[in-house]
Amino acid sequence: MDLPTKAILRSSKSNFEPLTVVFTIPEHVVQTLNQQISSVTINTSCLYCPNTLIDFSGTLTNLFGDPALFSFTLFKTCKGNILRRSVATFIYTNSNIFNGAGPDSQTLKFKHSSCDDECDDCCTYTLELTNVSHILSLSPEFLTFSINGTLSALAVASKHHNFT
Repeated sequence: MDLPTKAILRSSKSNFEPLTVVFTIPEHVVQTLNQQISSVTINTSCLYCPNTLIDFSGTLTNLFGDPALFSFTLFKTCKGNILRRSVATFIYTNSNIFNGAGPDSQTLKFKHSSCDDECDDCCTYTLELTNVSHILSLSPEFLTFSINGTLSALAVASKHHNFT
């Protein structure tokens, strides 16, 4: 018989205000940003070797500009360490060109799961927009966009542990 296991859910909303990225064609078709989108902290000390699922669900709104390629990185910092490590990279292409009829919003969905043998206690996951690459060398040579959504962390105990 399977016994129920413990789970913890944490989430954090993000609202990345409009940002304009200027490209100098052809010299600078990639702009490094390293801008935090959202972060969430989860303490799994009460779970035995948890399986963790990190989920970002949101929208990218193209306010003005050509299509671009967005690179996002998910970082993890545990147990109060100041050193963080990259655990996942997500690439998203905004394929629609601004048509002047109003903002164009597209769905962003990123997921990362892990089953750490380290059994970290308290970890913070941070999603950053690391860079933006210009796809077309047409005018305008800039992109104005915003990102909003929710970053969630779900941790579930992977095994039952008899502490007696």
